[in-house]
Amino acid sequence: MRISITLILLLFLSACQPASIKEASEDKLIFVDPHIRAAFAQATTGAAYITIHNQTALEQTLTHITANTELADSIELHDMLMEDDMMIMQAITTGIAIPAHASLALQAGGQHIMLMGLNTPLTPGKTFTLTLHFANGEEYHVSFPVIKL
Repeated sequence: MRISITLILLLFLSACQPASIKEASEDKLIFVDPHIRAAFAQATTGAAYITIHNQTALEQTLTHITANTELADSIELHDMLMEDDMMIMQAITTGIAIPAHASLALQAGGQHIMLMGLNTPLTPGKTFTLTLHFANGEEYHVSFPVIKL
């Protein structure tokens, strides 16, 4: 009788298990080293950086970023480009695609996040939440500490 009950319990519990167990790091986006560069008190613009690892099987497109207006009037994705032997900054309006199982580094000197019309000083120790919006409708709230670089 005891063996029968044990077998029935084992069969019941195995039926409750998922068909396949995924690794904890599969099928998601990972946000690494988010930070905002500290700026002098009268600055009207600032920059934020982050690396996004796309561990999903699908391309993900970062369309735009928002934050509370306490931080800035607007937030834009920008890229640094070389034009006629001069570096220029250009807004990215179509979003940035992150291929499946690839990474996107938003960093100084390349693609990055611009904070336009600052409404608060970017002093080290402060932290702001930015919302990253993706083409599939998902959004992620990420804390960006202000650090001195």
